[in-house]
Amino acid sequence: MAKLRSEPIYVIKRRSCLFRKEADTYSDFYIYWRKRDSGTYLKTVQAELSCIFNHAVNFYELACNPARKAGPLGCGQADEMLFGTKDDYLQFITNIADKPYSYYAFELLYWCGMRPGELLALTPEDLNFETKVLSITKSYQRIKGEDIVTKPKTRSRM
Repeated sequence: MAKLRSEPIYVIKRRSCLFRKEADTYSDFYIYWRKRDSGTYLKTVQAELSCIFNHAVNFYELACNPARKAGPLGCGQADEMLFGTKDDYLQFITNIADKPYSYYAFELLYWCGMRPGELLALTPEDLNFETKVLSITKSYQRIKGEDIVTKPKTRSRM
């Protein structure tokens, strides 16, 4: 089951069809999500909902798929992301060379591809000067005002 960022919506119906009023409510949720989330995320949500409703059409006698009736949601391609070049980074890093903590933090972020949470979770035990290895085994997050250290987002980071 997909994890949704938006508040969960539970539709429990037994052997019945969604009425027009309920389909309008579904469209209202679409309008709410359009304002709140990115286009590619909304497209994913719409695809997940469409699968659920298709299952209901095929196995629970739902007359039609309201996700199909509501129409497409979101966009299939993300907006262009602008990344700086190596020359941009080198110009930036020379401007903060006099601030050692910031300088080394940005060096690790740029050259190692670390995430900020992984950088913030580093401890002296993560550095092995003999083998010249930096171990990324945890990530720092602040959730609802509480500092939490968790595993990195991907296994390849470990």
